[in-house]
Amino acid sequence: MPYRAYSRSQDWLLPPSLDGLLPGDHAARFVAALVDELDLQELRIRAVPAAIGAPAYNPHLLLSCWLYGFMSRVRSSRKLEQACRENIPFMWLTGMQQPDHVTLWRFYKKNRRGMKELFKYTVRLSVEVGLVSFALQAIDGSKVPVASADALKDAQAIGELLRGVEAEIAALEQENRGEGQRGSEQRLRVSKGELKERIVQAMRQLKPGAGEGQEGMTEVPAGSRARRDLACVTDPEARLMKGSHGYGTCYNAQAMVDSAHQVIVAAGVINEQSDSHAFVPLLEQAQDNTGRAAEATLADSGYFSGENLQYAAAHTNLLMPDPQLKRRAGHPEKWPFHKSHFRYDPTHDVYLCPEGKPLVYSHTTVGRRNDPLRVYRCHQCANCPVRNDCTSDACGRAIKMTGHEPLVLAHREKMRTVQARELIGRRKCIIEPVFGIIKEQMDTRRFLLRGLANVRAEWNLLCAAFNMRKLYQHWRRQRLMAAGTGS
Repeated sequence: MPYRAYSRSQDWLLPPSLDGLLPGDHAARFVAALVDELDLQELRIRAVPAAIGAPAYNPHLLLSCWLYGFMSRVRSSRKLEQACRENIPFMWLTGMQQPDHVTLWRFYKKNRRGMKELFKYTVRLSVEVGLVSFALQAIDGSKVPVASADALKDAQAIGELLRGVEAEIAALEQENRGEGQRGSEQRLRVSKGELKERIVQAMRQLKPGAGEGQEGMTEVPAGSRARRDLACVTDPEARLMKGSHGYGTCYNAQAMVDSAHQVIVAAGVINEQSDSHAFVPLLEQAQDNTGRAAEATLADSGYFSGENLQYAAAHTNLLMPDPQLKRRAGHPEKWPFHKSHFRYDPTHDVYLCPEGKPLVYSHTTVGRRNDPLRVYRCHQCANCPVRNDCTSDACGRAIKMTGHEPLVLAHREKMRTVQARELIGRRKCIIEPVFGIIKEQMDTRRFLLRGLANVRAEWNLLCAAFNMRKLYQHWRRQRLMAAGTGS
């Protein structure tokens, strides 16, 4: 069988055109066409050239590199630098210019606030071209790691690390005392100081009664690798969270997705295990980004709360499973005495149990989400024939009420309808593929930046890149349809 002859030293009579090597419907062409038309000042994206030295790179060029890089699994400045030298689409995007990783990184760092505006622009463009239907949207969160388990340290290890850094800083100061510091020595001292700040923040997490340091930390079984007495030195704002692969140092990435073409209409990041507090901000952001509210919103039971039901009642038809129903399936014998069967008497401010006995107001406490809970207790349980089925509390049955019980009961009735069950069954098909694509196809197994504000910027750029992939697919379909009809 003959083989084709080839030569690696083949000469060209005329040099090949880089434009001719890139297909006419390539994603890089779409990114370039879109970014070149952007008003970067309106998006709060800027690149201020230096007063002296070589001319600065065009900010449109640098933004094109980052946006196309995130679309094509190239998310670090060093890999972008390499791609601009070796990858044809990047070489075409830059016009054969080769910005180094420092230049790319400085632009990214300077314009992190602009990533939110860039994401918002992709949402509005998706609405304009008809990729958002407003009929149905779904919300979900995913735990994204920032560091390996080896980065977690206990108080003793963090203390030793802090003492070591302080000793190095003192040695640098001693060496430079009385002498002018060179640039490299000054940068080293600054980096050591930043490391010291991160170590101190990690120590605050482990300090008893630190308040903010304990917020968001997750209680896990004794003997587990992830414990409350461990903190992350590399990113003190990250928290120990339980994800699909066990416990890790993570952020909780949130997204709201429209059902028509799976466009992300709202995005956010929190450093809490629970999803509940992310619901209202994302619902508000989705309405602001798109210009109107969706007819229905789907959520899982992690977002269930009276406050979220109350807010959604004025904005959208919210459908989400009641976590109480899962408890009912696990303990059916206790369900007849669930607090939902206790009838409220507003005249005397008491609840009546299924046996007709009153539960009077006892005190107000605070729930897991710092919301006030009114506690009602029964003082006639001693001789009740169903006491053992109702409660094991020696002081009598007590129930905690948030003030949203009518909303919860009405929502529970709504979720029993056939239409609600059919719609909630679509939630996974709408939202979960989005996280799967971001993690697998866009290579986002962990955040590369540190700190909550920086991670939010990274997530906004990721979601903007995801929407750009959707917009590119729409643009390519339109080109094919136009070519097929001859128009």
